[in-house]
Amino acid sequence: MTSTVDVSRPALGGGQAQAGRAKSPKQLARTHLHGARIHHVLAVLLRDVVVVALKAAARDGACRGELVQFGQRHVRHHVAPPATSPPPQRVIDQHGHGQAAWHSDNRGFSLVAPRGPPGDTGQMSDEIELRTAWDLVVAPSPRSREVFDDLVGRHRQPHRRYHGVRHVVWVLRHARALEAAMPDLKGVASYDTGPYDSGTVSAAAFFHDAVYDPERRDNEERSAVLAAHQLTSLGWGSSRRDVVAALVRATAGHLADGADDAAGSTERNVLLDADLAVLGSEPNAYAAYATGVRAEYGHLDDDVWRAGRATVLQHLLDREHLYMSAPARHWWDARARANLAAELASLTR
Repeated sequence: MTSTVDVSRPALGGGQAQAGRAKSPKQLARTHLHGARIHHVLAVLLRDVVVVALKAAARDGACRGELVQFGQRHVRHHVAPPATSPPPQRVIDQHGHGQAAWHSDNRGFSLVAPRGPPGDTGQMSDEIELRTAWDLVVAPSPRSREVFDDLVGRHRQPHRRYHGVRHVVWVLRHARALEAAMPDLKGVASYDTGPYDSGTVSAAAFFHDAVYDPERRDNEERSAVLAAHQLTSLGWGSSRRDVVAALVRATAGHLADGADDAAGSTERNVLLDADLAVLGSEPNAYAAYATGVRAEYGHLDDDVWRAGRATVLQHLLDREHLYMSAPARHWWDARARANLAAELASLTR
């Protein structure tokens, strides 16, 4: 929102102009500047009030999200408005990616969470987006908030450079995009049990890297055990809980022999494809991913890293299919192979 002053009416504190006497250009400029300054002062006061309220409610999870969204809609919009509104973009481009997606009415959009209310002008933060997705899968309760906070805390561990909160956000987004693009899932991709259970995919996305220590080889198993324990504490039945644990364990199979030929549930295919979607990203995004993974394996010297990473890349390139679902193959396979080949070449020079 930009500040405007109706110069046909007296500015605040400016007094009434003499009847029938037009203001000079200098007077008009002063009037406009005076009104803009007052608008700015009011906006700053609004910001300060909301900041105080946010601090006071920091321990109250029930209202924190609402206050944060209020601040995003009003404080940022009034105090530091963008020069222009972002142009409308496709939610997912032809390659299955969409960094900054906006509807034509310029309301922020997320592939995880539903649209914000009318007038919502900003994209939500990663944590709010994840909480929204979590609340769609797990009924909100004090216990569910404890489990969510534990998961976010794990994904924010300082040794993580790629396998962090943003990775979970994009796995969830890509899973939703794949579900929307698969004709057999139309109308049944819901957050409950049914022909296709997207709730188990979402839960597995949250838990699949919950335990992540680059110096160990049992991260997926430990993450699956954690998922089973936490979901049991949330009242999930054994059948859905076991499906989630199996999906988490399946993420260890990206490099397994014959992984591209292995028959699996649609839920498994969606999760694994969403997890590997980064391979088919734009070159700059792929480079950031590769750099992040290298930082996570900082305990390895360069020679050991190059040899191990080259083996992984070559194994992926040797697979007939990098992705299990038709949309993922269409969106990402060609670019993923180009990215993998380019990184492999840089390691073997």
